[in-house]
Amino acid sequence: FDFIGECETNVGKIVGSRNQVCILDLLDKSKQKSGKLIVRAEKVGENREIFNCRISAKNLPDVHFFSKSSPFFRISKGLEDKTWLKVYESEWYHSNLSPVFKPFEIRVEKLCNGDHLRPLLIELFDHEDNGNHKLLSMTSFTLNQLFKENKTQFPLKDKKGKAGGEIHFVQKSLVTKAEFLEY
Repeated sequence: FDFIGECETNVGKIVGSRNQVCILDLLDKSKQKSGKLIVRAEKVGENREIFNCRISAKNLPDVHFFSKSSPFFRISKGLEDKTWLKVYESEWYHSNLSPVFKPFEIRVEKLCNGDHLRPLLIELFDHEDNGNHKLLSMTSFTLNQLFKENKTQFPLKDKKGKAGGEIHFVQKSLVTKAEFLEY
């Protein structure tokens, strides 16, 4: 790895920053500014749940003329400042407008800070080898909707709000991981 720069701070400065977002100047070896480091702090509740899931999509938009879209999905959690932070990204499927993605698991602490009412955003993209992935469609949901309301299907919308397919939670479960003292 290449050395970009360094900076020093303390937890008090980060937590005390506006919206708990601290922007620090990076200094290179000659102590010249070489960039910025953005540190975001958020209180996380103790949670030992694991979210296990398998997702499928149907009728995704096709953004190609001679082939079909190659979709993957990204899940982001809503932050207190109304921005989104990516917490999971799936594999992509070549030329498939109705993919069934591989099962995955993620700690609920990472997914939504243990808050089942925290909004989650799922975005489906068309994979591009150059990294300029195209947004196909998206929707938001909560763990509460999946488990308390038992919803398994959500309509997807494109950037303009038009129908963009649907997402299905084919399998879903919450498993509480036991601690050492519980054995």
